Amino acid sequence: LEADLRTMFNEIHQELESELSEDSELKSMATYYFDGKGKALRPVIALCIGHAFNVHMNKANDEELMKKQRLVAIISEMIHTASLIHDDILDHAETRRGKASVNQVWSSTKSTFAGDYVIAVCSKLIARTDNQEVIMLLSNVLTDLVQGELQQMQNKKEEEERFQDYIDKSFNKTASLMAYSCQANAVLSGASEMECNAAFAYGKHIGISFQLVDDLLDFVSSADQLGK
Repeated sequence: LEADLRTMFNEIHQELESELSEDSELKSMATYYFDGKGKALRPVIALCIGHAFNVHMNKANDEELMKKQRLVAIISEMIHTASLIHDDILDHAETRRGKASVNQVWSSTKSTFAGDYVIAVCSKLIARTDNQEVIMLLSNVLTDLVQGELQQMQNKKEEEERFQDYIDKSFNKTASLMAYSCQANAVLSGASEMECNAAFAYGKHIGISFQLVDDLLDFVSSADQLGK
């Protein structure tokens, strides 16, 4: 797993740069956050689930299968990072992971296009999984992300409605990506429907829990302590 992560960011750079000219400003913007300094939580979870199901299904040595599962992990990191770019623009953020945020280095307009470009490349990679069910699952993540951003801008008056809206928003913005990535790698391994649903639930609960803790830390910790 450690070896996979070491080379993952190089592969992401290659995918983003493959259709751009050498001195393209878009290349610099699109790769700016792919510096290996993030937690890489999402690809780690996707790879671990994939490995677990490969062993369960007696496919631990299937290199073609592992290549596709690795692609799902890469897609999860790229979608997450594209959402960070758009979040920083909306929040007028000044820093991200100890350096100036992308919208501070370049304009908000240019940064928006950079985030859009990362998503566009992700769409091509999703098609490369060559599995219709996986394509549908990972496409759900993109629609959920947009819904989550809009939910964040809305306020519910009733306390119970506010809490449920928060949970729904947390799923759409964070847990959806983890849940569908886990499910996608279970599907690729040939797991049963019940097992694939269990993989989805696993990613969903980790994602919502992660978002709850992350939001709490925003209130009690500084940006330097969080590394954001």
